[in-house]
Amino acid sequence: MVGRFVPIMKVLEYDDQEAFKTPLTGSIAESYELVMADIEAAIEDLPEESLSGSVNKYVAHAFRSRIALQAYAYTKDSKYIDKSIESATAVINSGKYTLTDNYGSMFQNGGGNNNEIILGYYRLAMNTVCSRFPEMINCVPNVNNDEITNSNAGPALKDANGRSFEGWASYFPTQDLVDQYLVIDKADGEAKVWYETSQYKNSVEDKNPASLNQGDFVSIEATGRQVPDADDMGATDKGQKIVRYGQVKDASRINEIMYENRDKRFYGTIVYDSCTWLSGETVTLCCQGNLWAGIRKDQADSWYTTASGYYWKKGVFDVSPRFYASNNTDYHFVLARLGEMYMNRAEAYLLKGEISKAVADLNMTRTVHGGLPASVASNEETAWKDYIRERRVEMAYEGGDLYFSYLRWGQYGGYANEGTAPGGIIQALNVPVHKIQITKDRKQYFVAQIVRNRAWNRNFSTKRYLLPIPQSQIDKRSASGIIDEQNPGW
Repeated sequence: MVGRFVPIMKVLEYDDQEAFKTPLTGSIAESYELVMADIEAAIEDLPEESLSGSVNKYVAHAFRSRIALQAYAYTKDSKYIDKSIESATAVINSGKYTLTDNYGSMFQNGGGNNNEIILGYYRLAMNTVCSRFPEMINCVPNVNNDEITNSNAGPALKDANGRSFEGWASYFPTQDLVDQYLVIDKADGEAKVWYETSQYKNSVEDKNPASLNQGDFVSIEATGRQVPDADDMGATDKGQKIVRYGQVKDASRINEIMYENRDKRFYGTIVYDSCTWLSGETVTLCCQGNLWAGIRKDQADSWYTTASGYYWKKGVFDVSPRFYASNNTDYHFVLARLGEMYMNRAEAYLLKGEISKAVADLNMTRTVHGGLPASVASNEETAWKDYIRERRVEMAYEGGDLYFSYLRWGQYGGYANEGTAPGGIIQALNVPVHKIQITKDRKQYFVAQIVRNRAWNRNFSTKRYLLPIPQSQIDKRSASGIIDEQNPGW
């Protein structure tokens, strides 16, 4: 988001020299006035019906609802809150879209016609291959049976040539995201963070992370392979690297305690230890599991395998006969859907202080998509906490929604940004993200900072609320006598 642009309001002729020197909009507020006027004109003129992948009145309303929240965040003009509610309500009340009862399928092959989708972008297999989109090819690891055997890992892949996974994985969900998917407590039926449930507390002993030593989980003398390894030990400038350590004290397995009874969206979004994934393969992500981070012999943290202990399932299609860079596949992106409309309206109601309406809207996706008990938040602080959690899991890995949501929440400040003043440091973008390691027998685990390539060193600067205007653009226009100011801090 740059914040300002050159507002060309008519078709220019070749000799229209003055119009070509139009300056940037003078402010973010002016930019949003023009954007909203444009989209409101579209709403008036567009039809109510359209083919899949084409725009209609409700597509325009969906984008107006989204844009209006961003406009309010950067201008503090309350009219945009009402516009967001108005447009989200228009889509919700149209009766043309319904929340799906199978969230994960909406983002898989065959899910492109789901009745929740307001607008999609569709590609056919005849001219689309697996490597066409980073959202797929950069989510699938590159592992073969020889590497699994050489690392004394398993199980072996079922594919006769051990070639079920030949992607270029570099995008991974973090433990921080996984923690947002609540677990239903077996004792009282309430939704809780996994390590706060009775099944965890009854079966797992929390231990001091400082008591862990190198090689306590894995120590292979012949190769020098250790977990924890030297990079896991000690602290960074952002704190202790290992932040949680637990040991099962009964016959249970930690992966079952952690991953059973989760928010249903977890199973459609995240690939986790001992689940089934592409080509029906059993995926193990514990130490010496078949798709574990250190599966390659002599390498503690291999390229094209997970840095976090998880992979993305959402948006990664199961391709026939197998996932491979040059194999053809249909593909679709979900550009707007009904779930987001409930999220947008909930956020707008929170901004108006209408807590009960906000909670009712966030509960629509929480109960239908997540299968969780409804939130009972009754004050602004708990409602914002439940809303932020809900949006994180509902919109995970969809078009950068989370990043731009954090920019909005940072501009709001207060309960939307952990008590920080409006426009301050965004706390969630200023701390390390984390991985998990689970022992092969599933009796111990630890959670630690991801330190690969100094990934722990995340520092949010307030200048990031706006992207820089490309300097080449400023220089080129300056040579023609058009002087544009750069965004603050760049």
